[in-house]
This record gives sequence, C-alpha cells and structure tokens, in this order.
Amino acid sequence: MIGVFAGSIVAILFNNILMRMAGSDGVASITIMLYVQELFNAVYRGYATGIAPVISYNFGRDDSVRLKRIHSISTKVILLASFVLTSVCVLCLHRLWLNSLPVIISPFLKWQCMDSEFLR
Repeated sequence: MIGVFAGSIVAILFNNILMRMAGSDGVASITIMLYVQELFNAVYRGYATGIAPVISYNFGRDDSVRLKRIHSISTKVILLASFVLTSVCVLCLHRLWLNSLPVIISPFLKWQCMDSEFLR
C-alpha cells in the first residue's frame, strides 16, 4: 500500500518535471514507454512467482542438482522471453510508429539540447 502511494507521488513529481522540460509530448512519450516497460515486468514477475514454489521445494529437499537445472532452464526462459518481447516491440515500432518516431523522440532531444540555465 505504501509502495503504491510512494510510486504515485514519484509519478506526479516526475510528470511535473517532465512537463516543464519537454511539454505534453514528452509526458505522453514517457507514459507510453513506461506502459510498455510494465508489460515486460509483468511477464518477468509472473515467471518469478510461478517458479518460486519449485525452487523452494527443491531447496528444502537440498537437491542442488535439480536447483542447478532449474537455474539453467530459468535463465534460458528469461533470455528467450526477453528476445521475443524485444522483437515484438521493435516490429511494432517499425510497422506502427515509424512515422510517429520523430514526434515521440523530439521532446527529449529538445530538452537535452537546451541551455543548462533551464535545468537549474
């Protein structure tokens, strides 16, 4: 509960700062990126939650051979999921947002090139 509240406060402060630095296009762009990131996180959290009982059971049995096998399989699954999710995002970006890419990136380029006086 407190974590959600703290996350909300951080999001409000982050949006206010970004609004001053990059405007509404910047806030919209970062919102899209954070939602996509949350989809990645959901997949990884789901896997970690699902594999935890298997690891706990084998740790309790002190079965180190099986734990090493689970670690190896988990590493491969996470790498495969990362590759697939990244590939899907790149394909979607290429097909759907290629024309919009300058609009998405330009607010960030604009405030990075600004005078340091604005950032103080």
